[in-house]
Parts: sequence; structure tokens; C-alpha cells
Amino acid sequence: LSAWDDAFVERALGQYGKTALDITNDYLVAFRNERFLDNLGQSLREGAVFIAVGAAHLPGETGLVSMLQDAGYTVERIPLDGEVQ
Repeated sequence: LSAWDDAFVERALGQYGKTALDITNDYLVAFRNERFLDNLGQSLREGAVFIAVGAAHLPGETGLVSMLQDAGYTVERIPLDGEVQ
């Protein structure tokens, strides 16, 4: 999806497309992830928390997985029944 976004925005906005997409992603993902963590602070400190978010919020340095691990939390993927691993 990321590659499709890049190509679409570049066609639609030309040379400014990459900048616009970076600004949008910084807000929609990185900034919101920081807010998620701020708002979850008390629940996370109490432990045994299940968090469900869209897939775009998970990967990368500003993704919730890295941010939670950097904050000292254990992040564990829960496999689905019947899933091949």
C-alpha cells in the first residue's frame, strides 16, 4: 500500500507529492502513535493490556511496536488459531 500511495501522490501532486505524503504520514502515524502512548500510560503501567490498531501504526521507528519496546514494554504478537508459522 505504501508504494501505491507514493506513486499516486507523485502523479497527482508532481514534485511536491513526496513532501505532502511525508507530512501526512508524520501526522497520521508518528504523531498519533505518540498520542496513543500518552493516553495509554496508566493502563500500560497496570499491565496485561491488549491493544488493537491498524497495521500502518505498527512498523518502523515511529511504529507502536518500536515505541513500546523503547519504553521498556514487552510486545507480543498473538497468533491466530490454525495459523501456519
